[in-house]
Formats: sequence, C-alpha cells, structure tokens
Amino acid sequence: MAKQLPSPAKKLKKALYESFAVERSKGRTIAESFAAAKGVKLTPQGEPALKVSGWRISKRPEVSGRVEFLQEIEAGKRLAETEAMVVPESFDGTDILNLFFETTEVLESVYQAMIDNNLPEVRRREYFGVLSSHLARQGSLVADQPNDAVQTPDETLKHNIEWCQCPAN
Repeated sequence: MAKQLPSPAKKLKKALYESFAVERSKGRTIAESFAAAKGVKLTPQGEPALKVSGWRISKRPEVSGRVEFLQEIEAGKRLAETEAMVVPESFDGTDILNLFFETTEVLESVYQAMIDNNLPEVRRREYFGVLSSHLARQGSLVADQPNDAVQTPDETLKHNIEWCQCPAN
C-alpha cells in the first residue's frame, strides 16, 4: 500500500524541506534554495554539492507538491495585484451587483479549495457560515428597515454593503 502524501497546503514536517520549498517557490535555483534552507553561504566551490543535495530534496513528492502549491499562491497574489480594481467615483446598481457576484465567486472558490485540501471540518463549517451570511445579505432587505420605507434595489444593496461583516468587505 502506497504511503499517502501530506496535503501541500500544510507546512512540511521537516523544517529543512519546508524552508527549501519556500525558497524554491520564490524562483531561486536549487543550490540557492538549499543553501538558504541550511543557513550556509553559497560559494562557487560549494555550489556543486549544494546542487546535489538540493536536487535530492526537490525530487521528494511532498516537497515538489509543496513548491507547486506555494508557487500557485504567489501567482494568485500577483494576479490579484495586477487586476486590482479601480474604484469609480460613483456606483450604480449594476456595479454593486457585480461586486457582490465577484465576492461570491471568490468566497465559493475558497470554500471549494478548503474541501479539495481536506481542511478540518470545523474550519470548513466556520467558513461556510461566512459564505452563507454573505449570500443571505446579497440582495436581501435589512430586518430593522421600516416596512413602509420605499427602497430601491440600489439603495438596499448599498445599505447591505455598509453593514456587511464578511471578510471580503
């Protein structure tokens, strides 16, 4: 029976492997990553030995999986930075709806990633509560609003955004 690999979302148990994976995910060479993980200086004389040792670690499935995972996270951060939304001076109802839908998509994808990476059930339930609360706010009227108050959908959404306590807001 094959040994099951740890989730790449979790830190590796061996500090050397984790440090190496973090350094590799930053785009450093195998020798540079191994030197940084070991806390030694990279010299021309020692580079071949560091390459060999680093190569051995890099071929471990749990390390290569962790490097890929960390690179994906870093790529996602860069993408988010490059696609940062420019906030217009005024919003109309369509802009607000689009923001709600984008937030929903992000929250749902994070929840799916939690399932895919086998995060503990307790954490998933907590996060599901956040997602459910967000969905409930999306387009709903606030309970303390007087029934006779006429409120357009735009006003409702703006009010809900102001009172939204979800992490995405």
